[in-house]
Amino acid sequence: MEQLSRVPRACPAAGVPGDGARLAPDRPDGGTPETYRRFVEAGIEEVDTGFLEDKDRSQLCLGSQAFRAKIQALYQNLRAGRKRADDIFFRRHGTWRGAEEILGIVCRHLGVDRAALQRRRRDSFDRAIAARMLCDHGGLTQRQIASLLSIGSAGAVGKQLQRLATGLARDDRLRRQVAAITAECRPQPS
Repeated sequence: MEQLSRVPRACPAAGVPGDGARLAPDRPDGGTPETYRRFVEAGIEEVDTGFLEDKDRSQLCLGSQAFRAKIQALYQNLRAGRKRADDIFFRRHGTWRGAEEILGIVCRHLGVDRAALQRRRRDSFDRAIAARMLCDHGGLTQRQIASLLSIGSAGAVGKQLQRLATGLARDDRLRRQVAAITAECRPQPS
């Protein structure tokens, strides 16, 4: 920590006029606060282009080309070896029907073609029913279902399933339709 000493306000050597006393840090070079301030302000005006270029070359680290290449390779290996935690956590085991077979059953019961399950349609439960059957009887995760049915994300599949559950509580016809599809999608014992 710097020691503070009394320095007279009038300091002709530093070019500071005035009288009285004030506190100023002791400096080995004998400089004054004003001298130091000018030094700092001059440093702020300078732009270190070399540092900025190095910083832009790699977002992971600073250093030589060989060092940056080594860090980049380590980072890529780390990313390639990592699996998403929810994929492992939600992995399901059992006897499942194939996705294409389930989608064929759903399309036949709903009277739509396979392409209709990949298009958004307002107030339609077709994709939601297909998602539920794939989840319950195909053993797929919501992420896999999203990819298969061209739904934006696993979260959107979850919303579809919630909407279907709400619709099933209100609509007897929908409930009978889903029950018929469920009965046919159940895996057959071998």
